Amino acid sequence: MQRIFHIYGDNIVECSRTLEYICSGFQKKCNFTIKPCFLNISTPRFTLESKLGSFLFIFFPGTNATRWNKDVYYDFVIKAGGVIKEGADALLTEVTDEGETPLLALEYSAALPAGNNTWQRSGRALSLAQAGIPYFYLVHLGGKEYKKETDTLKTRLPTPALSLSFSLNTVTTSVPSLLVYSEAPESDKEYRDGFKSCYGIDSFCSLLFNMITNKSFDKELNDLYKKNIDFLEKRTTLIGDHAFSSIDYRNILKSENPYEQLRTLTKHKKIKWNKKIANKIRNNFENSSEHPVLKLIKDIENYSYALITKDIPCTFVPASNRKKLADHICKNLYKDKVSNDFEEWLYKDDDLVICVVNGFKPRGDDSRPDRGLAPLSKMLMDNDLLTIIIGTAKPEVWANLENNPPLLFKNGLWQSIFHFSEGILVDTPTRLGYNTNTYYKSHWAQLHEKKSNPTKLIKSVKDFPKKVGEHDVDTAIHILFKYIGESFECVCNPPGGDWSGISLLKNDTEYRWTSMNRVSEEGTKRPDHIYQLNYDKNPTLFLVESKGSKNDLFKGKEANVGEGMVNYLKKLMEREYTASQPLKGNWKSDRGQISLTEFRTYTAVAYLLKGSLEDEHRDSQKLLKFSKAHLALALELKEKQSIMHIFSIDEQAYNFGCFLAKKLEHSKFDIQIHKS
Repeated sequence: MQRIFHIYGDNIVECSRTLEYICSGFQKKCNFTIKPCFLNISTPRFTLESKLGSFLFIFFPGTNATRWNKDVYYDFVIKAGGVIKEGADALLTEVTDEGETPLLALEYSAALPAGNNTWQRSGRALSLAQAGIPYFYLVHLGGKEYKKETDTLKTRLPTPALSLSFSLNTVTTSVPSLLVYSEAPESDKEYRDGFKSCYGIDSFCSLLFNMITNKSFDKELNDLYKKNIDFLEKRTTLIGDHAFSSIDYRNILKSENPYEQLRTLTKHKKIKWNKKIANKIRNNFENSSEHPVLKLIKDIENYSYALITKDIPCTFVPASNRKKLADHICKNLYKDKVSNDFEEWLYKDDDLVICVVNGFKPRGDDSRPDRGLAPLSKMLMDNDLLTIIIGTAKPEVWANLENNPPLLFKNGLWQSIFHFSEGILVDTPTRLGYNTNTYYKSHWAQLHEKKSNPTKLIKSVKDFPKKVGEHDVDTAIHILFKYIGESFECVCNPPGGDWSGISLLKNDTEYRWTSMNRVSEEGTKRPDHIYQLNYDKNPTLFLVESKGSKNDLFKGKEANVGEGMVNYLKKLMEREYTASQPLKGNWKSDRGQISLTEFRTYTAVAYLLKGSLEDEHRDSQKLLKFSKAHLALALELKEKQSIMHIFSIDEQAYNFGCFLAKKLEHSKFDIQIHKS
């Protein structure tokens, strides 16, 4: 009897990665074959056959609320008791006659878990634990951050606060929230060797195998947990003074009450908290040296101790100092600006945790990383939480906070603040004319109502999207060129991708550029896809910009996108690559240069075909001239046997299009190449 699993990915890449880790787990245990079926390209299928049985994995790329016939994360997380509807990179479920059950959630991030990226995923980790779903966060160690100003690379490591928060959540909820460490490709030998005992990919792959084949995975869980503790111990030795010791961490996690032990040690260590406010934020406030909220953040140092390290924006106020801080806020800085219920709460005789949320971009949109700050604070210290908000949100946000907080609940940042904070203090340059700066949780109390009779079993999601778009285009391109055309995938960056690096092949060695710029320079455009292949005996790069709609490619910022993608790659390759790996070897930190002149380049724009083919012939030529691309890939999406139409700008591009069509002829696609 065949067992069926769904892999819900933030995009097609996360689905593929998950299957690759599953296959790695099987590879260590037994022989197997894998057979793909791409008849329905929106949800590719892979059947894994082994002596242990037949296992079908169906990809569901893109998990926004309206894409499928069910809101995946609402059904699996919110209905099951989680409080934040924020998806992981991948969710693995099993489908039976009774319905569909989540097995675990996965996070893949080659971005450095440092700076505000440290706590970006804490909200989903805590919410998934509340829903009973194990959460594994795969993290690179030894990664380097590129500094454009100095053209240098600097190694950054995760703060121990991140690993401790996950470990605490694991031991106090009995639902695993664990980091799975591996070496970054560009990691220097000292870090690669120094953290070798922390690497957990092998254990994680074995865990996946055991879970899928219905075997116990307690040993693998325990091994991953120990590796988290091992990282804590090794990481703390690199911090030096004013830090917890490895013995401290062991005492915390072995204690019958880990949070109480952590509170005791925090009071004993008395590590000074020092929250730095960047000048660009200070300059938003008039008379910043005397502004109440900036004075408050500075003065909190006198009443609090740092949580593990001084470089995260949350801090611990012991009960012995809480009244003094309450006096300073209520009788000095915010006299007559504090609500009665907030004041009564603030004067409680109990320990308090404070976190400071900037939270908003210059135009007022919320900052995704800060969604995780309140949950991180709760995971580290299970105490009352005061969230201080200083970011410049749009004025209507403050009107909604005052009069209609449920409207804000649709926003991920406010979901996080409301669900994990007992009190809020708001003081920002965009908030004027309000009688109070503070709110107590009763102000949004209806949002704290617990779901009764939580359930984890839902009816299976249908395997063709209700709402088609860019995810389907990216899925088709990824599947066609990686699995069928057998091209080397240099990068695939669909919506939600982390844009962590680009690789190129030369002389059977993979060279990789890491720490990418997220903002493209003028005249350049980051490609969504790059594939390397041999065309006419020449190494060739195929660069693609994808959209869900042809109209999106006619917008001004997409003009000359073909040339822009080539310019982006040219600019990138002026930098040295940061790592290399023989095709049958291991990564090593490496420096060197490869020139784009060593490759031929062809460019394409890709989109969903929504009109008639006759219109497409005419419009494709306008689009190719507008975008200065060689080819247009128009996906005619069907539930069975979709069609990929290839339009070309000239004869040279047409010949390359014919070459691509030949490479893809064994697909279940109908590949149609059209002359200009």
